[in-house]
Amino acid sequence: MNTQDQLKAYQNWVCEYVDRDFEPSMLTIMFKELNGSQAARQQQIYREVARIYAYLLTRFHNHPKRMPTENMPFLIGCVDWKVTKSVKSKIAKTPGANNNEGMHFGSMFLLPPRTRSPMNLADMVDRERATLLRRSPLTNIHVEMIRETPEKATGYVLKSVERHRIDPGDILILPAKR
Repeated sequence: MNTQDQLKAYQNWVCEYVDRDFEPSMLTIMFKELNGSQAARQQQIYREVARIYAYLLTRFHNHPKRMPTENMPFLIGCVDWKVTKSVKSKIAKTPGANNNEGMHFGSMFLLPPRTRSPMNLADMVDRERATLLRRSPLTNIHVEMIRETPEKATGYVLKSVERHRIDPGDILILPAKR
């Protein structure tokens, strides 16, 4: 399967979740300056994203270990690099945007229709922001609700694969298979 076919399959997968009434959001995470090579920084980023996912999972579900994976929040994403469109761009002013040569993590986060909290992802991240940022390599967490075109948003967060900056095998998918 070529890269384009893989990306299309991921886009379809996200749309299947949306068809099951999962609420789609784009989750972008920026980091303080990390040590090591690009591969080492990528691994640090993925570990931290897994930690954030686990933390948020417990805010939305009481007993996630007892829950079938298909009913858990779904995250798919990868590292990405900023593209400065202008010096005045909003991204250029975001804390952490220039760290790690612009490397950050972009993802689709799909929240199931039934959770223990009435909050959506954006509200939960806003409420938990101080805890998520405390004693961590994070500088910023941004959530944008996707009202239309989740397929297009998925393509956007996986654009580093399409541009061959990373391999399709570097896409992070959570929850991992048990």
